[in-house]
Parts: sequence; C-alpha cells; structure tokens
Amino acid sequence: MVLKSVSYRRVRNLGNYETASFEGTVELDPGDDPHTSFEWLKNFIHYKLGLITEIEFSQLNEKGRFQNIEMK
Repeated sequence: MVLKSVSYRRVRNLGNYETASFEGTVELDPGDDPHTSFEWLKNFIHYKLGLITEIEFSQLNEKGRFQNIEMK
C-alpha cells in the first residue's frame, strides 16, 4: 500500500446553529514522513483558525520538524 496524501478537517461552531469546515490536504512525495506532514497540516489549519498564534506556528517550524515542507 502506498500512502499518497494526508488530510485534516476541523469543524468549528460559529453559533446560531452554524458551522464552518476547514480542510487541507498534503500530497506526499516519495520518502516523505506522513506523520510529520500531518502534524504540519494540523498546525497550519489551527493557525489559520486562530487556535495557535503566528509565533507558535513559527516556533514549531523553526524546530526543524517541518523543514522539508513546501507550500504550493
């Protein structure tokens, strides 16, 4: 079995019986670690939703865990 992509979806309650879904998908290149890619994607979605700050997101990236991830 070959894993070609990982996805993460977060549903947020907006109030008044409304929700919004935010979803992202990362396409994996050969040799990519799916767990690392998923963690980056989860943190990116949380950053865009305001669940973590830009500083927190940057600090996660500076630790080198996500150094091979490219946004296209």
